Formats: sequence, structure tokens, C-alpha cells
Amino acid sequence: MKHCVKCKVNVRTESKRCPLCQRPLTGGENEQLYPVVNSVYKEYEAYFKQMLFATAVIAIGTVSANAIIPSERFWSLTVIFGMASFWVFLLLVINKKHNIAKRISNQVFFVTIGCVAWDFFTGWKGWSLDYVFPIVCVIAVMSMFILARVMKLNARDYVVCLIADAFFGVLPLVFYFLKLTNVIYPSIVGSALSLLSLVSILIYQYNTIRLELTKRFHL
Repeated sequence: MKHCVKCKVNVRTESKRCPLCQRPLTGGENEQLYPVVNSVYKEYEAYFKQMLFATAVIAIGTVSANAIIPSERFWSLTVIFGMASFWVFLLLVINKKHNIAKRISNQVFFVTIGCVAWDFFTGWKGWSLDYVFPIVCVIAVMSMFILARVMKLNARDYVVCLIADAFFGVLPLVFYFLKLTNVIYPSIVGSALSLLSLVSILIYQYNTIRLELTKRFHL
């Protein structure tokens, strides 16, 4: 804390002069009033930079491949849409830390409904259910897996994420077997990623989840 000789007061300020008489203050630097708490973005800055770089590589690579390989459709736009949706999902949930699975589920619902409506009013091609819906489910699984690791969720939220991962992984396959979609490859990829996410969470958080299930269901 700094001191003004003339006013005989101690002043907590970053200024070098007294706010009362404008004379130079004596004393050292101000002590920190509150501990510095790094945000999620600051704490995992390197991690987010790596993901951002990987996103840019995927986007640029798909656009280049789409330009080189002859195709009737500009399919790389779907990949770019997926990458953009992934970041939107991630950032929205990080900023709203509570009810992660519910927030991601709501985003999947609204994005899918919006794309289905767009597909319908532009002359139904089926791309919204064949490609966008499975991709959005994959993004939801990836988002929950990353958030579970980054945000250090409690046991209850881990269990919820397990259930949500399984749901989003199986749902595209259910749509395919109900003949609502015609392309199975995106659904298989989504199910595989969901299974990997489930296995990873079970391996690394097995004790936490076991204790939560024991407490909840008296196992």
C-alpha cells in the first residue's frame, strides 16, 4: 500500500500520485486483494490452440480435396459446417457450465430442426438427415468428451455424459434402420466415436462413476 506524506493517508492505487493532493506517493506496489483465478480458456490455452489449428487443417484440407477431386456437390461445406458447429457447441457450454448434457441436447435438436426445415423448403434432398444429423450427433459426443476432461466434472455429470454419449451414438443408427436416412456411413462413424468416448470415460473415471452409482442406487 502506498503512502502520502502530506495527507498522511495510505492509498491503495496504481497511480504514482495522491488522489487528494497530487503529490508523489511513497511505498511499494499494492498487494493483490483477491487470488488470480484463470479462466478455462487461459488454463487450457495450449489445448484450445491445438484444437483450433486442427480445425483449420481439416477445413483447408477438405476444401482442397473437394477442389481437386471432381464432384457434383461442394461437400466440403458440410465439413466446415461441422467444425463451426463444434466450436459453437463447445464455447456455449463452457460459458454456461450447468446442465451440460441438456444444453448440448437442445443445440442438437434446434440445429437438426433448422436443417430439416431448410432441406424441406429447398426441395427435399435428404441431406439434413443423411449427413447433417449424424454429424451433429458426432459433434455432440466430441463436445461432451472434451468438456468432461477440461471442466473436471463431478461424478453425477460424468454419469449423465455417459448416458448422453450412448444416446447420441445410437440415434443415427436408429434413424437408418427406421428408413429415415439412406446413408449409413456417417451413422457408423458417429457410433464408433460414441463408443470410444464411452470407453475412455469408463477407463479414466471408473472409480468416480462407481462411487456415484453406489451412492445413488445402493449397489
